[in-house]
Formats: sequence, C-alpha cells, structure tokens
Amino acid sequence: MHTKKKIMVFCTIFMLLVIILTPCINAIVINKDTKEDDPILFGMVYGMVTTTGFPPLLEITGAKLELKGGLCKRVTFSGIWGMYRFLFVPFGPYDLTVSHPKYKTETVSFNLIPTDPYKVISFSLYEKENIKTNSLEQQFLGIYAEILKLVLIHSI
Repeated sequence: MHTKKKIMVFCTIFMLLVIILTPCINAIVINKDTKEDDPILFGMVYGMVTTTGFPPLLEITGAKLELKGGLCKRVTFSGIWGMYRFLFVPFGPYDLTVSHPKYKTETVSFNLIPTDPYKVISFSLYEKENIKTNSLEQQFLGIYAEILKLVLIHSI
C-alpha cells in the first residue's frame, strides 16, 4: 500500500509539471543549427520600479505590474531590488500598469515587435501623500531623479 501511495504522488507531480510546462514548449529555442532568418516568436519586457522625490531612486519592492494586450494578461511583482520581468511575451501592442498602495499608479503603452524583442520599461513613482514639492531642494531632487532615470534607461 505504501508503494501505491508513492506511485500516486509521483504521477500527480508528473502531471502537474506537464500541465505547467506545456505552454512553454513552443518557446524553447535550441541554439544548434540556428540561422539568422529563423523567426523570433517571443519577446521580453523588464525594468525597475523606483521612487521619485526625496530620497531619489529608492527601489520599490512589491509593486504590482500588469501587462495587458490582445489575449495576453499577466501579473508580476517587483522584487527586492525593484526589478521585474515578463518572459515569452507574444508580439503586439501592450499596456503596462504599475501600482503600489503607497504610490500613484502609472501606465505605459508600447508595441513589442520582432525587430526589437527586448523592451526595457522603468518606472519612477510619486508617493500618494507627498505629491507637492514646496522647497527648491525637493524640486531639484525630483529633476535629479528624472535625469538618473533617463540615464538608467538608456544605459541598459
């Protein structure tokens, strides 16, 4: 009877793996005999979520990112360094929305195309309570954060 239980557990785990990995089988690319004219089937969207204001560019962990376009709807959360990524994204137009309870929600629209399959989209969010910039120092830090964001985006 103990052996039957082991077989049932093994079969259950095997079936779960088959169900989970089946959609990814078409996305696996084998480097052997790859030609330049082989079509690219999927792209990748990744980036970073940080703060704007004082202090500038602190990573936001746990921000919810929703990728919507066509039949595709995916959700992920930013990690410990504010980084996120979506793998195996079909080509087409998308809206990417980032939200967090402490920060204002932002949405970016973009088109993922085969000639540019890797899209880097980084967000710099404003706090909900701290939207106003009273002092010259706060205004300077906001501009500084925007410049750093542009440098970060173009250097990746």
